Amino acid sequence: MENPYPALAALDVFALLSTANEGVSQAILQAAYLEKPLIATSTGGLREVCLPGRTGIRVEPFSPDQVASAALSLQRDPALRARMGQRAKQLVEEQFVFEKTLDQMEKVYQGL
Repeated sequence: MENPYPALAALDVFALLSTANEGVSQAILQAAYLEKPLIATSTGGLREVCLPGRTGIRVEPFSPDQVASAALSLQRDPALRARMGQRAKQLVEEQFVFEKTLDQMEKVYQGL
């Protein structure tokens, strides 16, 4: 998809259900930046972004009942969705923005 932002912006909730231990997904960072509450499996880098009760709800891989329960919880509580979405964006701005990462790397190199 050339420009995923209109589709992401239309979502109420973003779910990424990976079964593999992989790094932080750009898709989940983009959704978080757009203030979408997250539903994600407790695998790999997803754990760094989907913080239970703060930015989203974590579920175990291969657990459709947990996914359904999480989605229903968020669907039923617009205020919770809004709070989690705001916190998700804040997390991305504080920890995953490229300039912030560059600043952190520069401090590491200066310490060598």
